Amino acid sequence: MSMWNKLFSEAPPGAVEQLLSPKRKLYYGLLAFAPGTLLALFLSSVKRHMDRENEELRQQHIAEEMREETEREQKDMLLINMIQDLRSRLQALEKEVTDKKLQQVPTDAAVDKQAPAAVADWEQQKAAFLLSSGQSAKPAAAEAQSGINARIQQRERAMVREDVRAFKAARAAAAASDTTPTS
Repeated sequence: MSMWNKLFSEAPPGAVEQLLSPKRKLYYGLLAFAPGTLLALFLSSVKRHMDRENEELRQQHIAEEMREETEREQKDMLLINMIQDLRSRLQALEKEVTDKKLQQVPTDAAVDKQAPAAVADWEQQKAAFLLSSGQSAKPAAAEAQSGINARIQQRERAMVREDVRAFKAARAAAAASDTTPTS
């Protein structure tokens, strides 16, 4: 019972001064602010650590992207060089082929002779067909052609012209041999 009496009795003299002494105020302050301060310091260090890791990861990601970009550029340059090499080879081969064709075609007076009427009709039909098939495709303004397609078409036209010339020459030679008297 004495405990209950003490509890409900008056406070001892000087109790307030003892409770609020400087030593106890420091102790109360530590109890009140130390956990929050320590937690703030810990969270601050964790944040700095995470920021460092994020910066390192960002730098690694940037380095990977730069490396991949340089690899793509190197591949593109390699492809461009290969394409240019192939184009130069094609041009050299085209020139070589056209030079050989020009050397193979005999140029004599038989080409200038008049072809028979049947041959002339056949050539006109062939020329009309070739012209109509070339025009019926797509208009030149609507079709975007690269230099390669243009060179292919020029080469095909030149080949057709050479074939027509050779055909005319053969027909003229055959007609000339048929009309010459045999003695």
